Amino acid sequence: MDGVEIVAGANLRGGGLMLFSISNRTCLEVKWANVHRGDERFYRTPHSNPHYNLIMVIDGPVYLEAAGEKLTLQAGEVLLLTPWQEHQGWRSSEPHSGFFWAQFAAEPGLGVIRDNAEPEDEIPLLQPAANDLRTSPGAPPPLLLPQRMRAQSRFEILVLFEKLIDEMDRPRGYYRFRAASLLWTMLERLADETLRQRNADTSLPASFLTYRRIVNFIEESYRRPISTEEYGHELRLTYEYICQVFKKYAGITITTYVQLLRLQQAQDLLRRTDKPVQDIAGEVGYEDAYYFARLFKRTTGVTPTDFRRRL
Repeated sequence: MDGVEIVAGANLRGGGLMLFSISNRTCLEVKWANVHRGDERFYRTPHSNPHYNLIMVIDGPVYLEAAGEKLTLQAGEVLLLTPWQEHQGWRSSEPHSGFFWAQFAAEPGLGVIRDNAEPEDEIPLLQPAANDLRTSPGAPPPLLLPQRMRAQSRFEILVLFEKLIDEMDRPRGYYRFRAASLLWTMLERLADETLRQRNADTSLPASFLTYRRIVNFIEESYRRPISTEEYGHELRLTYEYICQVFKKYAGITITTYVQLLRLQQAQDLLRRTDKPVQDIAGEVGYEDAYYFARLFKRTTGVTPTDFRRRL
């Protein structure tokens, strides 16, 4: 999804919250960060900007109107406003009341889950996938954030906010990278709390750890023949169980993955070197260059020679 969809009727008061999803491929850039404390001018003036706005209350109550709703935010509450979402105070706060805020850009934008949807139905939370494979372009499940929540790790987030404001107030060196890293850390902490509050199972089965061991062994050994006995000896498991676990998580067989790895490297060698096709075939694990060429064409649609010629 490109950008953010403002969901009509999203309830900021609690219950049926709008949730955002953030991909690990999203580029975050902090634009501004600061603190508001009992500033009457803020509470009399409507605000909006083209960036996301992450707000965390230091001391409450804070009286904030957003999306047409009058909110009373208490210490530790977090609110994430979307680009151009107008907000302002609807009542004066005490001098001690205040909040941290950070405006940030996100590319691509945050995805949205409608307030009446079950996030587990739309986002495979922590579910292992084929993206662990070197040949897969897949991405891991995104972070899941509600638009409004109360942070249990309040003091940890507040400390991160203080560090973020310091980076933006006293920019030096690669401060934008450090600021983005601090923002990512805050969002990850909040997303992790969201999982726990929704009683999501954050543990991974032992078989997934086995799967990771299998993938690592294959990726270190694919260029040479590997017998079923060697698989069993190196991984200390039966070959049948190894195949079962790999297929369960990868969705393909070990044989197919070995072929994909070999052909992936062959394509790289065809791009970067002028080595003969026969030498490349042997380097990636195929003694028979003719078999290699047929397999290459069956997988890519062209022969190795044509592949190189089209570069």
